[in-house]
Amino acid sequence: MEQHVKNIIEGVSNAYGMDFFERLTLKLDQVIGADFTFIAQIDEIKQLSQTITYVENGQLAENFIYSLAYTPCADVASNRVCCFPSDVCSLYPDDQILIDLELEAYVGTPLHDSKGKVMGLIVALYKRPIVNQESVITLFKIFSGRVAAEMERLDYERSLQKLNDSLDQKVQQRTEDLSKVIIQLKQTQEQLVEADKMAALGKLIAGVAHEVNTPLGLTITTHSMIELELSRLEKKIAQGQLSVDDMDRYLSKTGQALQLQGETLIRAKTLIESFKRMAVEQHYLEVETINIRDYYQQLLKTLEPLCRPKDVKITLSGAEGICMNTLPGLHAQIITNLINNSIQHGFSGGQGNSISVKLHQLAADEVEVEFIDNGVGLCVNSAERLFEPFYTTARDKGGTGLGLSIVYNLIVQRLRGAIEVRPSRRGLHLVYRFKADNSSLSVPLHNESKGMTSCSH
Repeated sequence: MEQHVKNIIEGVSNAYGMDFFERLTLKLDQVIGADFTFIAQIDEIKQLSQTITYVENGQLAENFIYSLAYTPCADVASNRVCCFPSDVCSLYPDDQILIDLELEAYVGTPLHDSKGKVMGLIVALYKRPIVNQESVITLFKIFSGRVAAEMERLDYERSLQKLNDSLDQKVQQRTEDLSKVIIQLKQTQEQLVEADKMAALGKLIAGVAHEVNTPLGLTITTHSMIELELSRLEKKIAQGQLSVDDMDRYLSKTGQALQLQGETLIRAKTLIESFKRMAVEQHYLEVETINIRDYYQQLLKTLEPLCRPKDVKITLSGAEGICMNTLPGLHAQIITNLINNSIQHGFSGGQGNSISVKLHQLAADEVEVEFIDNGVGLCVNSAERLFEPFYTTARDKGGTGLGLSIVYNLIVQRLRGAIEVRPSRRGLHLVYRFKADNSSLSVPLHNESKGMTSCSH
C-alpha cells in the first residue's frame, strides 16, 4: 500500500487541472486493477452526475452524464462510502449501466468541498468479485481531499473566466458608447479603470489560490498517511503483535510526514499573509514611511503566482536603505499592472522569461525605478501610444488598454513623478520616478502587519 501511495503521489505531484485528474485516475485504475474507474461531479439539483475523467480497460475514454436515480452512486452522493464486493446488479436491478456492463462489484467514495458538502465521487467498477476492497477504499480516501480541492479550484477559475468575459463585453459596449456620447466620457472611463483593476486583482487571487492549494493538498495527503500508520499501530497493539521494529517504523513514517506537513503549512501561511498584506495596502491610501527596497521585495514575492504560468523570473536590485514618505498602496497597483502587462503582452511562453526591477535614489526625496523585461518588445507606434487610454495590441485576447494608462495616472498625478519608455533592442524598458509625500504622514495602527516595510523616524 505504501509503495502504491508513493507511486501515485510521484505521478501527480506536478499536475494540475485536467492533467491531474487524468493522471490520478489512470494511476488509481492501474493500482486497484479495476475494469472501469472514474471521477465525477454531482449536480444535486438535477440529480445527475458527470464524469470528469473516465478510464475503461486501462485507457482514457469519453466522459458521460448519467442519472443518479436507482444507482449506488446515489448512496455515495448522500455522503456514504459504498462497497459491494460482489453481485451488485442484484442489489440495484434498475441501474441499466451496471447491467449493460455486466458488472459484479462496485466501490465508491464521496468528495467533499471546503464546506463539507458532497460535490463529487470516485468510483471503481469490476466485472469480477473483489477481495481487496479495503485497500481500494483506503486509496480513495487518501486522495479524495486533493481531488476535491482541485475540483474547487477549477470551479473557481471557471467562475473567474465568466467574470472576465462579462467584463470584456462591458468594456466593448462602453467603448462604442464613448464615440456617441462624449459627455459621458469621464464617468465611463472611471468605471472601466475600476473594472480593469478588479480583473488584475482577480488574476492575482486565482494565482494565490492555486499556490495555496498545493501545500494544502500535500497536508491533506500527509494527514491521511499519518492516520493510516496510526491505524496499523493500533491494530498491532490490539493483536498483541507490536514489536520494536513496528514502533521504529511508526515513528519514522509519522516523523517524516509531520515534518512535511509543518513545512507545507508554513508555506501556505506565508503566501496568505503576503497576499493579505498586499490586499490591505492597495486600499490603504495614507502616507507612510517605508523602506522602498523591502516593500518592493514583498510586492514581488506576492506576485510570483502571476508569473509562474509563463515561467517568469523576477529580480530586484539597487539601492538599499531608502526610507521615504509615500503611498504604499499606489506602488502595489503600479507594480501589479506592470508585471501583468509584461505577462499578457511581452511573453508568449517558453523558458528564460525575466523581469528586472532596479531602484536608484536620485535625491533625498526622489527615487527612480527601472522596469525591464526580455519579452517581444514594442514597435515605434506602440511605444509612442503606450500610455494612451484604451490603446491595446491584444483586444482580441481581452485587452482593454487601460493597465498602463492607470500606471501613468498614478505616477504622474498621485506620486508627483514621471514615466517614460526607453529604447531597447529587445523587450520593454520603462523608467518611472516618484517623490516623497510629506503632506499627511500617518502612523499605521497595526505596524506588525507591514513586515519589514516600515521605517522608524
